[in-house]
Amino acid sequence: MTTKYRIIELLRKERNNALTVDEQQELTNWLSIPQNASLYQQIKNNLSENEALDRLKAYDTETELARMLASLTPQQPKKSTYAIWLKFVAVSAACIAIAYVLITPLQQSKDEVSTTITAGTDRALLTLEDGTTVDLSTLEARLNDPSAAMRVYEDAQGRPVYEYTGSEENAQGWHTISTPKGGQYTVKLPDGSTIWLNAESKLRYPLNFLANRKVFLEGEGYFDIRKMPNDKGDLARFTVELPGHQVNVLGTQFNINAYKENTHAQTTLIEGKVHISVENETRELRPGQQAMVSATQPNSIEIRKVDTRSFADWKEGYFFFDALSIEEVMQKIAKWYDIQVVYSGAIPNDKFGGEISRFENLNEILDLLELTEKVHFKVEGRRVTVMP
Repeated sequence: MTTKYRIIELLRKERNNALTVDEQQELTNWLSIPQNASLYQQIKNNLSENEALDRLKAYDTETELARMLASLTPQQPKKSTYAIWLKFVAVSAACIAIAYVLITPLQQSKDEVSTTITAGTDRALLTLEDGTTVDLSTLEARLNDPSAAMRVYEDAQGRPVYEYTGSEENAQGWHTISTPKGGQYTVKLPDGSTIWLNAESKLRYPLNFLANRKVFLEGEGYFDIRKMPNDKGDLARFTVELPGHQVNVLGTQFNINAYKENTHAQTTLIEGKVHISVENETRELRPGQQAMVSATQPNSIEIRKVDTRSFADWKEGYFFFDALSIEEVMQKIAKWYDIQVVYSGAIPNDKFGGEISRFENLNEILDLLELTEKVHFKVEGRRVTVMP
């Protein structure tokens, strides 16, 4: 099915005479539906692009566009469908203008937020073997001293990366990287492996890492593990230790969600293959599969097929909700915005779906969720009450 986002892109290309043969056919097929053809004429006959852009200057472009897109289809959502499907998209000014002429921006219905709660940032603490803590956001100069076997630098996207380069086999002890609520950080290890830590997470690694490729994780992390040969010419195993079980890999990408409050630890495989081990059982994962291990009785492994976007979204800078309850949605939001979530009245049974940027202010995220007309929010300081 051609989505409303795709149609806006096709209309932009049509305006610029940039449609391919296949895209022209796609647009023609969409226009064969009478109500679509009528909407198309309204777009063509409405405000000029320049006029629309002039009127658009007063709005926060990205947020207002998301609201507009959510309202392009006038039918009310059915209970059997997702309650919401929103997507922040990068579009040209012409594309934004087309969206603008279709609707009038919606009024904010949520209780006014007394203070702006901004999205999380790249911040973490490094705890050394002797108990010394270093705030990585300060980028202390001594971390860039080669003799310290540690450094902090910016990657191609301008995000800070903590890299541990030590590899002495006789080194003893462990270092810990921990992120607070509202924090995330990228960690690079001596073998070239990269780990992205989500909010309120901890990663422990040994100082003799190359001799002992093992880490301990609490919370959530996305792993991109590099293959490394051992002394025998075979590939050295990389192990992630979790409460009650292990994840063993040779080289692959996967996400682990193992927050203490979760009923199950989830390992979701993106690429390659991994082995999940509990007591005397070991299971192999294939891409697109997820292993679930009970947090209270980690003696068995359940494997299921999943949409991996739901478990790698945060690393790419957005929330992807795939038929989640409002409680599951708010759990993700709470850690990233460092808020307390409480519920008043009956909790809606509706499922929510969609993509929302992780870098909007909290009130903008809540506004978008309220467009479903399934939930309402009251914000008092950092306390958010969810109401039907």
